[in-house]
Order: sequence, then C-alpha cells, then structure tokens
Amino acid sequence: MESQLKVSFFLFHAKKTKTRQTPIYMRLRYNYDVVTVATGYTIAAASWNKKAMRVIGNTSEIKSVNEGLKALEVKVRNAVNQKLLVGRPFSVNNIKDEVLGSSKNAYSVQDAFDAYLGMIKSLIGKEYSPITYGKYRQTYDRVMEFAKLKYNRSNFYLFDLNDNFMEDFGNFLRIDIGNGQTTIYKHWQRLSRVIRYAIKRKMLDIFPFVDYTIKLPKKPVEYLTQEEVDRIDNKDFGTERLNTIRDFFIFSIYSGLAYTEMSNLREEHLVTGIDGEVWVDMFRQKTKKQYKVPLLPKAIEILNKYKDTPSRKKKGILLPITSNQKMNAYLKEIQAICKIKTNLTVHLARKTYACTIMLLNGVSIQVVSECLGHSNTSITISAYSSVLPEMIVKEFDMLRKKFSTKPINPQSKKIKN
Repeated sequence: MESQLKVSFFLFHAKKTKTRQTPIYMRLRYNYDVVTVATGYTIAAASWNKKAMRVIGNTSEIKSVNEGLKALEVKVRNAVNQKLLVGRPFSVNNIKDEVLGSSKNAYSVQDAFDAYLGMIKSLIGKEYSPITYGKYRQTYDRVMEFAKLKYNRSNFYLFDLNDNFMEDFGNFLRIDIGNGQTTIYKHWQRLSRVIRYAIKRKMLDIFPFVDYTIKLPKKPVEYLTQEEVDRIDNKDFGTERLNTIRDFFIFSIYSGLAYTEMSNLREEHLVTGIDGEVWVDMFRQKTKKQYKVPLLPKAIEILNKYKDTPSRKKKGILLPITSNQKMNAYLKEIQAICKIKTNLTVHLARKTYACTIMLLNGVSIQVVSECLGHSNTSITISAYSSVLPEMIVKEFDMLRKKFSTKPINPQSKKIKN
C-alpha cells in the first residue's frame, strides 16, 4: 500500500521572487488524490536537478536545503506508514495537515507579522506611532534576512520555530549585523510579541521559545545633577531657537513628560488636583496608562511663558514642540555650550526628573513609578536601581544626624551575660 504514495519536488516558476529565486514545492500523490504545498525554500533555477529533485552544489546553504527536503519526505512517509499500520483511512490532505500542521497551524512567520503589522497600522495615531510600526517592520526584515542567509528559505512556518532558531537568530544579529545586546533584546522582544499575538489569533498552539532566554544588559542610568540642570536653565543662548529648546527640555525635567505626551499636551489635560494645585491628567501613549500627576512650579512657569503662542490659541497645544530629531540635534548644541559631559537627549530629561528631581529629594519609588506612568513598580526599580545606593547614603546620613542628637540610655551600654 505504501508504494502508492508518490512524493516529488519541483520548481514553481510562476512564483519567482523579485530576486529571481524560484520556490521549491512538494507534490503528494496517493491513489487518485494530489496536493501541492510550498516547502519554504527558494533557489536559483539553474542549480536545480530535476531528475534527482535536489539542488546541485556543496555549499552549506545547499546542503541545508537538500537535508530539509529529505527530512520533509521522511516525515510524509512516516505519517503514511502510521496510518496504514492502524488501518485508518486517509487522504493526502490529511497527510499534509499532519506533517505541515492543521489549517489553524499551517501559518508562516510572514503571516504572523502581516497580522501584527496590520493591527499596528490600523491603530496608528490612536495606540501606536509610525515609529513603532517601523521598528516591528525592521524586526520582520531581519528575521527574513536571517532565514534566507542561514537556511536559504524565503519563509518559515510558525511550527518550525524553536529555541535553536532564536539562538541562531541572535548570533546572526550579533555577528552578521553587528547589533549590540540591547538591540538584540529588542528584536527578541518584538518577535516574541508577534508570536504571542499569533497564538492569541489561533495561528499557533504553544509558545515555541520555551527554554531560550536573553537578558537586557544592565547599565547605570544617566541623569543630570541639579547643578547641571541649573546651568542649562540659567543660560541665555542668544538665539530664540536654542532658548526655546532649553525651555522645553527644562519643562520635561520638571514634569516628567515624555516627548509624545509633551507635544500632545493641551488645555484639557490641565486639571485642578485634590490639593487645589495644577495637575496633568492624560494617558501615556506607550503604556496606555493614565498619567495623573501634579506639576511643579518651574513647569507651570514655562507653560505660562508660552501661553500666547499661535498653536495654543488655535489648537490648544500648550507647547509648540518641534520634531524629536530636531530637539535632539539642538540639545547637542546646548550640551557643547554648557560644557555638559552627559549626552543630552529628550529622554534624558525624563530620567533626570526621576532621579534628581524625585528620588534624590526623598520621593518614594512608588510615587516615582506613578508619576512616570510606568505599568508597574518593578519597571521603575529595575530602571533606576543604580540610583538607590545614593538614596540609601542620603537617608542614612539623615538617620545618623537624628540618632546622634538623641540622648543615649546609660542602661543600653550594659551588656548582659
């Protein structure tokens, strides 16, 4: 009975890629039923041996393709033999589903990314930004580039993914692309989210990277000292352009608002808090968490300084923020003029708010977490753990002063036997 099964491989010339690579398809024939399916491999048509149904050559990539085709054929024949042993009726479609996954599992990595990218694209301007879409698109491009280089495949089925794939992908990013550990971690993070989204959409049953782990490298958080903040704040740069950027930077330092929230800040986001003071009440775009915190006097002072701008009168936008890229470029000029060693960026202001303005002035980590709009306190502790020793030193100095003025009980000096 098994001899009735015919497994063959052929080139599907009609689906030649833009790079002039031709996909290899598998044809299954059993009795009078026939089904064809893509193998995921693409090759140069000239290297295909039609009679042997294999790729000609001895390179590692060609060997990988030929071994993959052989393994696929063995899978098919084993599946058929199992059906014959138990006497269960079947068709080539049953075999295709069993070997390549059922209809709910026969999805590719490209299918998963298409679904996730489509979701992001539909929510741009609401929950996601074009920058986020671009980052996930870059991760997709890297995965496809890796699949082509390592396995000579134009795509991967989701059920093909495993820990070895992720480990090899990490090495590819590190060696071939030259990415650092942080960038590799971000690619892993995005790919994992795409896979989990695919699971949610019933495209895959279980998470494939069970034992693979990658840690984000720890590095001391950078922030400005109060002296450096004051140096920038008190400096007249002689041009409206740099003075304006200085104001926005200082506003971020004293409000904790990230660039997106700062540029979206409107009249309706300013409310009267439970203490009768001015608060900001809005949702953070990154975490979708409500951001409801009081504004410090310096931040309010800067808002009042720009109360007569055209953008505020016409659109209600409180600060006429330029693009993130321009702000960072102008901050480099401010850094040079003020002779600041730390690299000035828009995001540095938020870190300075957390460290210099909040933590080092005795504000609890729980309140800092809330004021930063973090989704949970552990994120804040992880991000700013390097600042905690300075807090310990400061608070123990306070304790020493407190207990040094307290009279010592003479009885406490006696040690009981």
